[in-house]
Order: sequence, then C-alpha cells, then structure tokens
Amino acid sequence: MITSPALSNNENRWSYAGIGFQANLNTLLTSFTYFNQGFSDTVYLYDENGVVLHSISIPTGATAYVASIDWSLTAGTQYYLLKSEESNALYSDFNSILPSNPDISLTDTGIFSGNPPPPSNFGYSGNEYWVAFGDITTVTTAQVPETATVALISLGLVGMGFGKRLNRGQ
Repeated sequence: MITSPALSNNENRWSYAGIGFQANLNTLLTSFTYFNQGFSDTVYLYDENGVVLHSISIPTGATAYVASIDWSLTAGTQYYLLKSEESNALYSDFNSILPSNPDISLTDTGIFSGNPPPPSNFGYSGNEYWVAFGDITTVTTAQVPETATVALISLGLVGMGFGKRLNRGQ
C-alpha cells in the first residue's frame, strides 16, 4: 500500500488534480482513498495518451472516500488518477522522494490542471505537492501464458511421451 501524507489544504481553481504513476508489473489497482472537500466528484484513470480507462463517481459528503475497484494496469504503462470537480481536492506540501511498491511507482504526486491528460495539457506536475489520493492498494496479477507457448509445451510433452514409448518397444 502506498500511503499519503496528511492532506489538509483545500485545493482551489483546478478542474483536474491528482497523481501519476507507472505500472511496474501487470497488476490490479484494487483500492484508493480520495481525500476531498465533500463535493460530489468523478475520479478518472487515464492512460498516457489521455484516454479514459475507468471512472468512479464520488458521492457528496464523502471527504475520505474509499474506492474498492479492480482496474487492470499493464506493466510499463504510465497512468494518471485524477479528480474532475473544480476546487474539490485536498493536498499537502510534499517535495520528497516519490514512493513505490513492487507493482507501481509514483511519477507525480501533485498534478494540477484545467485540462485532462495528456501531460502536455497539465498546468503543473511534479512532487512539490501531494494531491487527493492515498492508501493506494495493488495486487499483482498472474501472468497467463500465450496460446502458442502452451501449444509448444504440450507438443513437447507429447513428443517426450512418444519417444519414451518407442524406447520401450526396442
């Protein structure tokens, strides 16, 4: 789990604010806490090209909303977890080493923008601040072998069995 510092400052002015991270492994983002000022909101997961991959609605009055989700992340891909209601997030000064766990590495803890991704649209990003999200939990997903790999292994096992049978016959 990646935890945030205490977030107590009211963000104002920005429509989009949040964090950026890269998936180190194929994994599931299973939960996060969205710290906010109590307005209804929508949290989006964007890829590096600004494509919305997932979203979740946050109800009014939920200032520390725990989102239980199962959002797939692909190893090597950059993601952005951003809120979308203007002036709703909480933030704190940060300016420290970006945290990681085996599954994901944070790349930005403070994104503020009037526009959604891609990053060229961001008004500010970096690690001077930590915005909106904490208690980020991931679970590594099992690697599923490709069909061709399974077929080759099966063929090899059949060949070994056939070869053993021929050796017994001699």
